[in-house]
Amino acid sequence: MTSPEIIDKTGKAGATLVFAASQRDLEAVYIGGHKVVDHRHVLTQDMTAVEQQSDSRVVRALREHTKH
Repeated sequence: MTSPEIIDKTGKAGATLVFAASQRDLEAVYIGGHKVVDHRHVLTQDMTAVEQQSDSRVVRALREHTKH
């Protein structure tokens, strides 16, 4: 399974939606009539790739912050 880029080709996020929930709370999630979470498992994203991209963005932000 491949994951679409979270960041656009310019390296900037076009929009961001953030919400918090525990995986223990999720039985199923539907978006546009399509099941995207089933019994705590994300069906539509490669979560390892998402976590790696998130980690690299945090590292880059921290480096930028310490430069100033």
